[in-house]
Amino acid sequence: ANAEMKLHPSPTAQVLDNLEGPQAQLGKRWCRREATGEPPK
Repeated sequence: ANAEMKLHPSPTAQVLDNLEGPQAQLGKRWCRREATGEPPK
């Protein structure tokens, strides 16, 4: 998990930590968007 996820812990972030591959990367982008209020890059 990156620092942003550690600052914004959530069940979703914990589940994404256990995933690998494109789906996990997409999910982490969405999680980051929720945490920062910015669109996924």
